[in-house]
Amino acid sequence: MGILFGGAAAQDADYRARWSAHAETSDERELVWAVLGDSAAVGVGAETWEDTYVAQVADRVAKETGRPVRVVNLAVSGAKAQHVLETQVPRLEELLAGGTRMDAVTCVVGGNDVTWTLPFRVKNFAEPLEEIATRLPAGSTLGLVPSFRIWPFEQRVRAANVAAREVAARHGLGVADVYTATLRRGLRHQLAHLARDRFHPNGRGYFDWASAVCPEVLRQVREAR
Repeated sequence: MGILFGGAAAQDADYRARWSAHAETSDERELVWAVLGDSAAVGVGAETWEDTYVAQVADRVAKETGRPVRVVNLAVSGAKAQHVLETQVPRLEELLAGGTRMDAVTCVVGGNDVTWTLPFRVKNFAEPLEEIATRLPAGSTLGLVPSFRIWPFEQRVRAANVAAREVAARHGLGVADVYTATLRRGLRHQLAHLARDRFHPNGRGYFDWASAVCPEVLRQVREAR
């Protein structure tokens, strides 16, 4: 999520390179998880690549299932729902058409829509999300927008999440409740879960994201068996 400067931009490049290399690994016992989203899915703000929410989820799923997890991370920092629709979904479709098996697919997007779009109109988020949902594999997961605890973002987040839940219900998709997982007890608690840029989560914050996303990835890989 967000516009990247300085260290965050360098971290983005480093983590994207790590995800690209990770996607090239192969194991006959592997589970394959496709990730769509923004800089949160890339992991910007995490102290290490292993602290990103995607890496944390992959590690938890591997331990739970006893199978290695190969992540195909298609996320791009700064992405809004429209960007996911226009660039990431076609890449996913190309992989599927080429025979790549996906045991789980998640799409967590919306943070940039609610914070960097002026004026914010929920339909401009909901309409591309609706199209994304029609093109994801059956049983995929949409994620809710995280809590920011800052006016006016929180009002926008709640409106976006109502729309996301409605879209998921219409298309039979799962929901990763990142919003509830990121609700904080107060400002001090909020800051303790943020990176130095005071926008992206740090490793502690991404632990909460992982707690919301992991059950949905596990559900999908179990249904795929």
